[in-house]
Amino acid sequence: MKRWLVGLCALALAVSLSTPATGDQSQGGFSSKDVKWVKWFPNEIGTLTGARIVGNYLYMTSWRGFSIYDVSKPLAPKLESQTFWGQYGDDPGEFESEDMPTNGKILIMSETVPRNVLHVFDVSDKSNPKEIATEATPVGSDYDWANHTMSCLFDCTWLYGSAGSIVDLHDPAHPKLIQHNWNDGLKGQSGHDVVEVKPGFVLTATEPIMYLDARDPVHPKVLALGHAKDDRFIHSVLWPQDASDKFILASGETNFRPTCGDTNGDFQTWDASDWEQTHTFRMIDEQHVEMGDYEDGNPPLHGLGCSTHWFDTHPAFDDGEEGRGRGNQE
Repeated sequence: MKRWLVGLCALALAVSLSTPATGDQSQGGFSSKDVKWVKWFPNEIGTLTGARIVGNYLYMTSWRGFSIYDVSKPLAPKLESQTFWGQYGDDPGEFESEDMPTNGKILIMSETVPRNVLHVFDVSDKSNPKEIATEATPVGSDYDWANHTMSCLFDCTWLYGSAGSIVDLHDPAHPKLIQHNWNDGLKGQSGHDVVEVKPGFVLTATEPIMYLDARDPVHPKVLALGHAKDDRFIHSVLWPQDASDKFILASGETNFRPTCGDTNGDFQTWDASDWEQTHTFRMIDEQHVEMGDYEDGNPPLHGLGCSTHWFDTHPAFDDGEEGRGRGNQE
């Protein structure tokens, strides 16, 4: 069985082979076993921060803009368009929309540097995206239009921000900022991201991790909590199988620590098998990124930091069986 891998740093393509191969140097550099270098596309070098696949299209965002690729043929991605922030009279560099909120019809850029601005794009025509709304947070406002990450709920008819912002997007050209934060009165701190694990239900990358019933997006209810043993920073979370899997998966982030060790952001597994009875999740194991020599699949140096950062599950992941996680190391 072949598995396609997309390297986000430069839209590099590789294919995993069913028969093991020894690590070796190739045109693309060193390839670890089971991976064969195919080709690369240099369009996204330098500032890429996030990506999401919706249908046959890959949406990639960076500090300078975003790109849309047709990936219906995995080994031959086709660039449909590149949109640069400055072409709309906006700030030429914007930070950062790391989790790329889009449903394939609209796309959100959450600018928090140099200003706090929510940008909404119509991407129904992949070759010609259009900015349809720009909302800037007024100076002195108690509520922000944009947070570090923004996430879609209910097919992007609502947005939740990592710091608590709630945006009604039923009319994408005229978004409404709710004068209330989703985390008001809740326990989760140091929020980095949220993910809708099934329609109307949200898992938060906070300390503690929170499982929320957000069918009323303005007033979510806490269903369960998961405390890490040392109040560590949680960067991203997933609950496979539409929140029915036995395990919740999480990762951490530690920047500016290029040498790996047991204090760096790790990959974690959490027990979610009895949350309905206990209303809690329990961390059961963790795996730290290791230093290596490329051939073993681990780089000898990490430029910005040694942590698991973002990850995704293999499509066959089911209660920890028959699957492999894949992730990007910093």
